[in-house]
Amino acid sequence: MLIRKYGPLLKSNITQEGYKLRAGCVVYDEAGTNILLVNSTRHGSDRMTHTIPSGKVESFDQDLETAAVRETIEEAGVECSVIWDLGWYKSSTKTGQPTVTRLFLAQSTNVLSTWRESEFRERMWCSVSRALSLLGRKKPHYRLALHMAANAYAQHGHPHSPLITGPSQSRNKKNNNKMLTVKGRVKDKAPSLDINDEKRAKHADEGEEGEHAPVDDDDDSVGMPTTGMLVDGGDNGRIVVDDS
Repeated sequence: MLIRKYGPLLKSNITQEGYKLRAGCVVYDEAGTNILLVNSTRHGSDRMTHTIPSGKVESFDQDLETAAVRETIEEAGVECSVIWDLGWYKSSTKTGQPTVTRLFLAQSTNVLSTWRESEFRERMWCSVSRALSLLGRKKPHYRLALHMAANAYAQHGHPHSPLITGPSQSRNKKNNNKMLTVKGRVKDKAPSLDINDEKRAKHADEGEEGEHAPVDDDDDSVGMPTTGMLVDGGDNGRIVVDDS
């Protein structure tokens, strides 16, 4: 299984290429009409921003999928089941630390009244177009992820057998070496992404109405991700950035 190739990387949270490893979920509500966002007031209300639930992969996480579901529960109090693997997204922290985030499309299975970070985070459900607006232009990697999630959700819908706190049995088990592009086409290779591509960046910034209904966070991602194509690195589990 593709996402399990990276097990050895989970112990250090830093890849061989120096990337900080993170994971998160783009979550639809049970009705499939709204997207989950969270905000944070830890740095003061004047710096409040919205983001997709995501965070650092811990050494105790079984795999990236488990880490993504755990972070969603901790940050938003939403238990969910993974439907589709959205691939890697590259960015950097405010201190310049290069970061890669593995994102998964998921569906809510239970909404908790209290959760680990409820004292300084609020969750909200909103349309894709509203979510794009709230994310703003400082998080182009998350904006692109929303477009891809909307396309994937339109094609793959609800999971058949939801799992809440453990690694989910994704419906794309036979296709876990593939990934949807922004336009919904399937690539034969493992997830790859170049979000410096001008056409994709423009598409991700448009935020049109009428799409399929399908946040300042721990990574502090800012600006456009560094130049290069992020690709899966094969059987050795390395992450390779092709800057050619």
